[in-house]
Amino acid sequence: MNFINHLQMIQVFANEYCDPESLVLLIGNIPNNIRNIFKFINSDLIIVGYVKSDSIDIVVSQGKSFPFESNSFDLIIDFENVENVQSFLKPNGRLLTKGNIIGALERYFVSQDTFSVL
Repeated sequence: MNFINHLQMIQVFANEYCDPESLVLLIGNIPNNIRNIFKFINSDLIIVGYVKSDSIDIVVSQGKSFPFESNSFDLIIDFENVENVQSFLKPNGRLLTKGNIIGALERYFVSQDTFSVL
């Protein structure tokens, strides 16, 4: 699927895979109004970034581990290609990550970027 922007892509991903009361992790720079998507679905969104800003919930230093337990999240949206991020995903959870991953359920395209749903 081709999208005009990241917000539109995340909206489609959320509509397809997010159930009410899901716990969602987003890693990286975020589009404006992203919280409204998950608020509408009645899900909780935690945003992790490397640079402090008003939209970031948790700031993590590059190369440091994330402060989450395994199997914590129903959905993960990873704009940064964090190593081992799938360990934070619940067994039936879904991951949207940057890159063309072999075996992906779906592929999304925004400008020159490819994202895979796992």
